[in-house]
Amino acid sequence: MTAVQQVPCTVLFLGEFLGTAILMYIGCMGCVVEFQGGPILPAFAFGFAILAAVQIVGHITGCHMNPAISLGILILGKINWKDCIIYFLGQYLGALAGYAALKVMMSSEYNTICVLKLDNGVNFIQGLFIEIVVTGILMFVVAGSMDEKNKNKSDSASLRIGLTVAGFIFAAVTSLRARILQAAQEIPLAEVVQPRNQSFADVNFALKMTVDISSSF
Repeated sequence: MTAVQQVPCTVLFLGEFLGTAILMYIGCMGCVVEFQGGPILPAFAFGFAILAAVQIVGHITGCHMNPAISLGILILGKINWKDCIIYFLGQYLGALAGYAALKVMMSSEYNTICVLKLDNGVNFIQGLFIEIVVTGILMFVVAGSMDEKNKNKSDSASLRIGLTVAGFIFAAVTSLRARILQAAQEIPLAEVVQPRNQSFADVNFALKMTVDISSSF
């Protein structure tokens, strides 16, 4: 992820839309099936989804895929308020599109996937603190990758950021976990599969994922 030159608003929107859609589609796909290796599958699914998205559009928009990251980059003065709002819209709609695409390809028996859930006695305040800490660390990683001193290392930015997020999923597993297809899966970005007749409107939970990509995530 690198700083980008001024590009048309439409390009910014489409870039963030595509990047976030890839993140949701591929990342959440890694949460659909039971995997006996614990968080390995979902962690690397999200990590490599980020790698792919950053590699595709990172040189165009920076590929933030996360409102928290866009806000941090705004504070750093790398983008303006107008562009930040466009990033937010692209991320929100891209998340919905990616999640909806995955839902369409899944059996109608399964509905709610990738919904944040606290576990192991973690309360709301503790969960909030965990999210703040890992998102803050992610912001430092992104800011470091954008630094001029690292401009000759930009080719590895997608790998560094993707593996950082994968590492967060491994690290947060004791506090935030998931139950996918009625099987306990220890990943920090999901909850339970709901009954067959749940409304397709569950796609709105995708917005929470974009904020928690570190968690994401």
